[in-house]
Order: sequence, then C-alpha cells, then structure tokens
Amino acid sequence: MRGGKSLLCIRHGVTEMNVYLGQPGCSFNSIGFVDPGLFDTRLTAAGEALAASELRKNLAAAHESAPIELVVSSPLTRALKTAALGLGSLTIPRTVSPLIAERRYLSSEPRAHMMQHLESRCLAHNMNLDVSAREWG
Repeated sequence: MRGGKSLLCIRHGVTEMNVYLGQPGCSFNSIGFVDPGLFDTRLTAAGEALAASELRKNLAAAHESAPIELVVSSPLTRALKTAALGLGSLTIPRTVSPLIAERRYLSSEPRAHMMQHLESRCLAHNMNLDVSAREWG
C-alpha cells in the first residue's frame, strides 16, 4: 500500500480452552456446559509450534515487503506468547493494551485482580503494558 498504513490482525494459536471446547459435549451450546476453569489459558504445544514456524515465516515475509511499525497485543498470555513466537528476532516496537482483549466470558479471560500477573507476563515477552491498562477491570 503506497503512502498509507495497513493493519494486520492475528489471532492467537491453539489453546487449552480450544482443545476443551472441541471435545464432544463441551461446546458453549451444549446442554449442561460447565466452564472448565482454565484461567488465562495457555497455548498448546501445537499452538506454539505453529506460531514459531508458519506465523514467524509469514510475519518475516510481510515485514520484508512492508515494514511492520508496531505490534499491539492483548494482555492474555496466549496472545503474548503467539506474538513473541511469531515475531521471533524481528526488532519491532511492541506494546500491550487491554482494550483489544476478549471480553470476560469464561475463566480463560483474566480478571482485574490479575494485573500484576499480566505485567509480569508482558515483561517476560519483552512487551510494554499500556499505562491505561492499570485502570482496566
């Protein structure tokens, strides 16, 4: 795109909750559905592998053709890990904003009292937490 900006949106890799919801009788619409209590669900090995291979290859190619200027991630661990694995060694400014996190629906979305946990996860993935996040919740 000449003279303009592009927005590239990427969904996190496969998580523990995705696996759970894929089991017979465990979908949101199932009679008697029970939230499994998987707080801030993590990527599965398959989710990590895909982010570290296919996503990394695709992001490197995209960055080469039109440099990525900024990465903004949800504070959820699955999003942070997907971003870190996908970007690999690319040196692109990274930040975290709760404004793009999923709405709270199940235990897999974090609660406001977990802000310290989120801050430490952001630091572990070399990402800054948006200052407005401290007001989130």
